[in-house]
Amino acid sequence: MNDTTSNESPPDDTAPSEGGLFPIRTVARLTGINPITLRAWERRHNLIRPIRTPSGHRLYSTADIDLIRRIQSLSEQGMGFSQIGIVLKREARLTGRIGPKPPHTDNRALVPESHPLPALSPTQNQATAESLDTAADTPPGLNTLRVQIRQAAIALNTDALVHIEQQALLWYPPEEMIRLFLIDGLHRLERREIWPDQNLVLHWLSDHIHQRIDGLLRQRAQLGQASVAVDIASTDRCYRAAELELVLALAEGFNLHLIPPTLPVLLRSRLVARWGLPHWIRFQLADFPANHDIGVLTTTAIHPCQVTETPHPVEITPRGLCRGSVSDCQAYLSGRFRG
Repeated sequence: MNDTTSNESPPDDTAPSEGGLFPIRTVARLTGINPITLRAWERRHNLIRPIRTPSGHRLYSTADIDLIRRIQSLSEQGMGFSQIGIVLKREARLTGRIGPKPPHTDNRALVPESHPLPALSPTQNQATAESLDTAADTPPGLNTLRVQIRQAAIALNTDALVHIEQQALLWYPPEEMIRLFLIDGLHRLERREIWPDQNLVLHWLSDHIHQRIDGLLRQRAQLGQASVAVDIASTDRCYRAAELELVLALAEGFNLHLIPPTLPVLLRSRLVARWGLPHWIRFQLADFPANHDIGVLTTTAIHPCQVTETPHPVEITPRGLCRGSVSDCQAYLSGRFRG
């Protein structure tokens, strides 16, 4: 009678393969980073460069795994991928290591770029995950994600919206994700014909984008740049898409401080004074006085601004209102802040 029992220990899934290299599924288990994100860090951000087998499978060294953990740590600190790349290069120079290798080339046929990479859930079987390792690493369809953004907003579904954002962030930096998907979604919803709860949806999505931009601004603040406060002059409306687009554009050259929309007007004046900010953008839809209901500020220049939806060269009204398109307002205000 044959003995069917075995005293052998189960195989160690985290042990390196021959040559001391690890497949992507093992690296995912060791680091907690899913394979799709690992591919994005490689293909889109050029932060890691695993070895490829003749069949196209990725293999990672222990040094690659240490680098992945370092990227994860920096990302959890709120650092963007472009900044992470700079930090890794600086650390590589200091330690004498070689930074991320340039993309390699081989003789394998290119996979058609039109094939989108599907998202994997933690419960998908390993065979599917392994087959995706050689699939094209291309982002999901731009229009598909944009439609999903609008659907999530109309449903007021925060979980769905965050999930779509996470998908987009695998391929786009945060500022591009906000511009291409969130602000675009708000802009398209603003242009739709009136439907039930339209104002509720617009306020809900606008507030969500406001929070996302505020978080981004906190990460990008740099010394030496002019500091500017931003708010909406009226307390009974939300930020419009064009206004948020202008905020995002100005954030590339200045330290913007978004005033909480729930703060009473008089307290906003005190907050700007406490911050000691030299400039204050106030978005408004009508040409009323710039210092309307904010008290007296002697060291802060107030810039009332009305952003037009269509191309419109900047004009300055008798009351000092800057009225124009996003790009024209950006150019005008940038000149004032640097002047």
